[in-house]
Amino acid sequence: MRWLKHSIPPAPVALTLALGAVLYPAGASAGDLQLITQRGSPTASDSYDGFVQQLRTLVAQQGETGERVQVIDLGSPRLPQAGDGDSVLGGVRTRSIPAPRRAAAGGGPASPAPGPASGSGSGRDVQIAVGPRAARSLLDAGDGSTPLLLALLSRMEYEALRQHPALLAPRRPIAILLRDPAPALQLALALAILPADARLGVVASADIDPLVQDLLQAAGPRDLVIGYAASASELAGVLQEVFQQADALLILSERLGNDANAGLSILHAASAQRKPAFATSEASVRAGALAAAAPDQRQLAEQALALGRRLARDRPAGGPWLEYAYPVSVYTNPSVATRLDIALPDAAQLSEHLHAAR
Repeated sequence: MRWLKHSIPPAPVALTLALGAVLYPAGASAGDLQLITQRGSPTASDSYDGFVQQLRTLVAQQGETGERVQVIDLGSPRLPQAGDGDSVLGGVRTRSIPAPRRAAAGGGPASPAPGPASGSGSGRDVQIAVGPRAARSLLDAGDGSTPLLLALLSRMEYEALRQHPALLAPRRPIAILLRDPAPALQLALALAILPADARLGVVASADIDPLVQDLLQAAGPRDLVIGYAASASELAGVLQEVFQQADALLILSERLGNDANAGLSILHAASAQRKPAFATSEASVRAGALAAAAPDQRQLAEQALALGRRLARDRPAGGPWLEYAYPVSVYTNPSVATRLDIALPDAAQLSEHLHAAR
């Protein structure tokens, strides 16, 4: 089975450069990016490790003077505590990326760009909690004063944290970066591929209702077929009801209720009904979805770096910033498209539709 990946470019370069000039004026010295990571299942650990490595690489290649990445494992005996302020790394052994190297005059060996020692730069440090366990740990530890970015949360993991006192009444700048694309992008991807009159269906459970509400808001007056399965035992019956009215399925979450493999069950059912399914991961496309919009690790790292820099300069007004993952890559499965007799648009058309949706 073949599958293809199309990278959707970020916003126009002129806008990106303008934002960069606002975030880091010429001559400014950056602070440290302090990553607090978690170790969980092998899959989660691999995912977080890939993100951390991409962020370290980006800073090494593109970092401002003095900007470094420092990594603290969640199991460290000294995690940031209330009152630590910008000195949370005291006594912690860290790994760091040196400042970008520049060529010496006269063709001599490259040397590190000059910059302040750790913690002494004029820029503010930013803590980045990677994953839900690290996010809760940093929120529980207390406010402190260091800007905090909660990265790589799913929409539902964020929902579980949003009533935390440190988010309801933050005393320091906080932002949240979700690891998933907005349902609006998934909807736009389906509409870019399917006929204009295609009717889309969703199988959901009460625990992912915030995702359903985001989708309904994006859909506007467009009619969607939505079925709720309270348990894995109800999934087959609800799928049958949705299939009777819908031409294609949107899989908003791989998990429904206590069924961690609901996404795979939906894919198998869609295949049996010869109906396309749109998912939120590359793995789902490999497993039989027609297409998915999802960020790769580098795209997530780029967004986290930009959001962290912005957080170091500006304090969110009216509560923490919340961003869905963007830009994204589009994964398509030509074998499924051929079997279902669906013509896949080219990458430029898909890019245009997703930019418009955002």
